[in-house]
Amino acid sequence: MLGNIAAALFLSGTDLPEENTVSRESNNLAALGTSDRLPWECAKRCFEKQIDYNYIEDRQLLEEANTSRDFVSLAEMKCRFLIIEPDFATPAVRRALEFFQGKVFWSEKDEAGAASDRLWSSAQAWGWRSQDPNLRVRRVAKDGEHFLMVFNECPRASCVPVVSGLRERWDPATGIIRSFSAEEDGQLGPFELGVWTLRLP
Repeated sequence: MLGNIAAALFLSGTDLPEENTVSRESNNLAALGTSDRLPWECAKRCFEKQIDYNYIEDRQLLEEANTSRDFVSLAEMKCRFLIIEPDFATPAVRRALEFFQGKVFWSEKDEAGAASDRLWSSAQAWGWRSQDPNLRVRRVAKDGEHFLMVFNECPRASCVPVVSGLRERWDPATGIIRSFSAEEDGQLGPFELGVWTLRLP
C-alpha cells in the first residue's frame, strides 16, 4: 500500500488527471516552456540546487493564467517566480508578464546576478540546505500531510540535510514507517528514494 502512496506522490509532479492523484506540489517557482520543448539550462541548475519547480506552457500563460504583480496563477498553482530562457521570451510573453515582479529572464552569464540570488534564496527559504547536486527534491501535500521526497541520483550514498519538522520516514520498498532519527534516517543509498513526513511551521 505504501508503495502505491509513494508512487502517487512522486507522480504528482507530472500533468496527470486529478483522479490519478490528489496530491499538490508545494513550490512557488515555474519555468516557461512550450507544448513540444522545455528549457534545460535553468532546469539543470534547479536540479543541482535541489529547487523544486513546475513547468508552465506559453499557451497556458497567455490563455489560462491570471497574472498580477506578485503571482502567476494557474488553477491551484501560484508562482512567485517564473524563469524564462531567451528562446521562450517572445513578444507576447513579455507583454503578458509586463507587470509581474517575479519574472527572471535567464542567461548563463547572469546566473549569479541579483535576480538569480533572489530566486534561489526565496525558493530555499523553507529550510532545505544541501550542496549535493545529485539529490532531487520534491515537496507535496496529500490528505492534510506534507511530504518531503528525495531521490539520490548517483551510485554512492548521500546524506540528506536535517530539515526542521521531519517527523517520520516512510520506506517505499518495505512499507515500514518509523519516527525520524537524524542518525538512522538521514542517509540515502545509491539511487534510493526517501520519503519523510514534514511538519511545517
